Amino acid sequence: MLITPAYDPDGFPGDLDRWDALSEGLRTGGVEGFVAAYGDDQGAPQWRETLQTVLRQRLAAHEHPEALADALRATPRSRPFATREDLGRIAVPTVVVADRDEPDPGHPLAIGELWASRIPGATMVVEDEGTSPIAWSGARLSKVIADVVSRSAGQPSA
Repeated sequence: MLITPAYDPDGFPGDLDRWDALSEGLRTGGVEGFVAAYGDDQGAPQWRETLQTVLRQRLAAHEHPEALADALRATPRSRPFATREDLGRIAVPTVVVADRDEPDPGHPLAIGELWASRIPGATMVVEDEGTSPIAWSGARLSKVIADVVSRSAGQPSA
């Protein structure tokens, strides 16, 4: 399961200043500091309130926000693979859970499509247009995961 990929080696390292601001916002201002650093100009206007709600819910659930702040600074500087061609070496059944750009522009649909196209035998799932991303809904994401597990175990999906 590869959920909402955002990494593209061709665009590495990306906007490190933004990630550092998110890290610092969380470290010094908690959830509200992160939300303020995230800004209210991300994504399509009809998704902004939902996005801010999701951010607050997810961040409030973290037991160690300082560890998350560290990860926000370190992870964007890491390279999980060097070239797009490296994705072709993945040799296990793979599902890419992508999402559309309107609600979540930080995880571009094009990157999900790229990963799914480069990983042999991969399938991609994405929410219907006009609905929230699958990764934003634990129930919908759990259903995708359960389906993958059932198929890999040779069981009919629920």
